[in-house]
Parts: sequence; structure tokens; C-alpha cells
Amino acid sequence: MNTLLYILITGCRWCDVPRGPQWASKSATHRWLQRWQADGTLAAMQARILGLAEERGMIRWECGTVDGAFSPGKGGGEGVAHGGKGKGVLIHSLTDAGGMPLANRTMPAHGDERAQVVPLLDAVKVYTGKRGRPRKRLRVIATDKGYDAKVLRQA
Repeated sequence: MNTLLYILITGCRWCDVPRGPQWASKSATHRWLQRWQADGTLAAMQARILGLAEERGMIRWECGTVDGAFSPGKGGGEGVAHGGKGKGVLIHSLTDAGGMPLANRTMPAHGDERAQVVPLLDAVKVYTGKRGRPRKRLRVIATDKGYDAKVLRQA
């Protein structure tokens, strides 16, 4: 769990995972991450963590931001937008007004950034344990031009 949380919180590369008695191997941690992504455990844990933050008033719903970052893949090439062959990954993040991460998505570097906005918003699940509670939404979302489209603004 230490290693998995370290990866998820810091966003470090797998090759940079610390070593020592309190850290699991990269391969074991990666297997657990894949298993928890596939069976929904990771999403449930994230929803409960956001639920705890919501109960404590830590999420600022008045506005949020969407942005992405490029991470080069094997081969060292840059993404298509930078004149390369598209090797690498784009990491898209949605944060609240205070910078708290609410959702993240990854996609190949040659993908369409605009296609990630609605899935990012839909990925925000807040489980507080209270039934009948309405789903919260960000009131305003700030993005850069890469995410801008008339259809998305209407949605």
C-alpha cells in the first residue's frame, strides 16, 4: 500500500520508486494497481477519499481547472503536436479551486484533448455514505485552448 500510494500521490515514474523494507517491489505494486483498476477497488477508494474531503469542507466547488501534461514514452520521441511520432502519454487532471485533484485520466499523446473533459467530470465520484445526496458539480471550469470547443462549453 505504501508503494501504491507513493506512486499515486507523487506521480513518480515506476523506475523511481524507493527501495527498502517498507516498500513493495515495482512489479507487485503494478499488479495490485491493475487488479484494483479492473475490479473497481481503486475508484471506490478514490470516491471515499473525496467523500471524506467533502464531509470536512475541503473541496471548493466554485471553480475548477482542467490541464494536461506530456510524458515521453519509450523511444524518447515527443508527441505529434511537437513534431514527433506520438510516443508518450498525456495525463489530464481536474482540480478544484484550491488545487485538490478530483480526477485524472491518461491517453496516448496523439489523442484529442477535448475528448477528455466530459470523462474527467464524470469521473468525479464523491461517496459520503449519505443516501439521497445530490451530486456536486464544479460551477466554472477553466481550461487552456487545447480543451476548448463550443460543444464542450454547452455541455
